[in-house]
Amino acid sequence: MFGQQTHALGTFTGTGQIINVEVGFIPRFLAAFNYNDAGAVYPLNLWFQGMPAASACKITTATARITTLGFSEFAGEAPNKTLSQTATMSAAATTFTASAATIITELKAGDVIRVGAGTAMEEFTVVSVSGATVTVNVAATVAKSAGSPIVRGTGRQPGFVIGADTDMNVSGEVGYYLALR
Repeated sequence: MFGQQTHALGTFTGTGQIINVEVGFIPRFLAAFNYNDAGAVYPLNLWFQGMPAASACKITTATARITTLGFSEFAGEAPNKTLSQTATMSAAATTFTASAATIITELKAGDVIRVGAGTAMEEFTVVSVSGATVTVNVAATVAKSAGSPIVRGTGRQPGFVIGADTDMNVSGEVGYYLALR
């Protein structure tokens, strides 16, 4: 493993939806802690390679094994992926409405995307995502009718998925993680 990244240490902000965390490798061990838990259970979730997807050992005031909404491996994604969500966008607008709020699991600030089809297709850079509303860097020159495809030009590095556990992944709360290769 000489010359390879062996660990990643960072933070995440909860969304209540699954979160893909890109660290450049698929971890063999994960630990995540919600230090700011408003529910005051301050969960510490642990995961080891070989455990089922979406599982973890959840330690709070009582230890429990969870089999859903925990951690999973994330192999990354190639560029130019057509997303499962579609868009509606007015001409001259710098925001568009996705077909569902789960767009937050598919886009992040800095992503380069193409919205629309044919002569109505335009390229944008994502500035922010909030619920089903996506803000982009420049105004659309042509309206995008409901159901317009969204293609994410930016690929994804490998890493892990934080499930929508209601103690660990709470909207607006900052958590900390350690991932080991």
